[in-house]
Amino acid sequence: MDQAAHDNFTHDGWFRTADVGFRNSKGELHVVCRKSNAIIYGPYILYPGWLESRLARCPGVQSVLIVPVPDSTMHQELCACVVPQPGVNVTEEEIRGFCKTLYLDPDSEEAAVPRYCVMFDSFPTTVTGKTDRKAVLTSALRTLGMTHTQPTVVTSNT
Repeated sequence: MDQAAHDNFTHDGWFRTADVGFRNSKGELHVVCRKSNAIIYGPYILYPGWLESRLARCPGVQSVLIVPVPDSTMHQELCACVVPQPGVNVTEEEIRGFCKTLYLDPDSEEAAVPRYCVMFDSFPTTVTGKTDRKAVLTSALRTLGMTHTQPTVVTSNT
């Protein structure tokens, strides 16, 4: 086994999936997303699945992905990539308005409103038929006239 494959296992043989999840009060395990898909949004670490599942309830939305786009202040900003339902003309303003009720944390009045919204006819897929999140991100960045950069996280040594 090569070193990269070896690093995917714990010392006692468990496979590191890089999935992020939680157990609810009933002890049920819920997988939220891949660690690599986390978005650094100011002081928050957002998992796009949380916002995607809620934004999918927006009238006129067939499919949605939330992808990170570079931002000098927030590290990353939210971009809603949306496939509207056939025959429905959903607007960016309607999507943002719907998001104003989705709070980042129960004790906060800060809503998870995407700064950007990019409309798609359909999402590209991988050879296995899954939505290709990287291709959606690349397309959104191109549409917005941006390039992909990794966020720089500044930490204090105090």
